[in-house]
Amino acid sequence: MNVRLRTALAAAVLAAALAGAASAAEPFVPKFLKKAPETTDLGVFRIWSHNHAVGTETFSYVLQGDSLVIGSHFRQPLKDGDTLRKVVAMAVSAFDYDLRFYQSNFEMPGRQETRGITFGDTVFTAYREMNGRGEGLTYLKPMGRLYALESMAFVLFDVMCRNLAKREFETWTMNVFALGPVDTLVTVRARNLGEEQIRWGNAPVTARKIGFEDATTSYTAWIGPQGYMLRLEHPFTSLRVEREPPPARQAGASRRSPGS
Repeated sequence: MNVRLRTALAAAVLAAALAGAASAAEPFVPKFLKKAPETTDLGVFRIWSHNHAVGTETFSYVLQGDSLVIGSHFRQPLKDGDTLRKVVAMAVSAFDYDLRFYQSNFEMPGRQETRGITFGDTVFTAYREMNGRGEGLTYLKPMGRLYALESMAFVLFDVMCRNLAKREFETWTMNVFALGPVDTLVTVRARNLGEEQIRWGNAPVTARKIGFEDATTSYTAWIGPQGYMLRLEHPFTSLRVEREPPPARQAGASRRSPGS
C-alpha cells in the first residue's frame, strides 16, 4: 500500500473511532450541521544521520470535530534488506494540541511492540505490548497540557512546534511524557532563539528557531511562516530531520484558475 495512503488511512480510522465515541456521548445533531473530517496537512519528513539519509516519516493531520487526528508512518531500510517501521495514530485538541490519545506500532524482524496512552479525568495510563505480552501503568495527569515523545516519531516534535508557533515567549515550560525502555514524565523547556534564515527547497525561508531542553538532552527546531516544523536537529547524535518542501514550480508555468 502507498505510504501516504497508509498514513492517511490510519488517521481516518482513528477519526471514525472518535466520531463514534462522540456520537454516543453528545446530543443528537442533524447531519447537515455536522462537518465531515477535513485533511488539513500532509507531508514527509526526511531523516539524516551524519549527513546520510536513513529514513522517512510520512504524516497527516485530519480535523475531526474539536480534535486533530494525526497519523504517521516511519520507515528505515536496513543494510540486510529488512525494514524498521513505526506507525503512529494520535488525537490532540484542535485548540491547543493537548494530547487525548496516543498509540504506536513498531515492527522489525523478530520484534513487534505497541505503545499507547489513554486518559481518564485526572489520570492517564501508558501501556506496552511486546510479542504478545502486555503491561500498563497509571499516572496522575499534570496540570496543563501534556505532550508525548517517542523515538522514530518526529511528528511529535511538529505537534509541539505548532502549539508554540503563534506564542510570544522567552521560555515556555511543557509537560512531556517520554516513551522508551523506561517511561518518564519530564519537564521540557522551550527557548525562543529568535529568527534565522534557512534554505528550504529552492528558496531561503525566515524561520523561528526554538530550543527544546530537559535535564539530559536538547534539540533545536525551526518553525516556518506556515506554523509547522521545517527542520529539527539533535547535535549530540548528528541527527537532522527536514520537512520535504513542495515541488518547485516550473518557470513560466501559469496558475490554473479555480474550477479549471
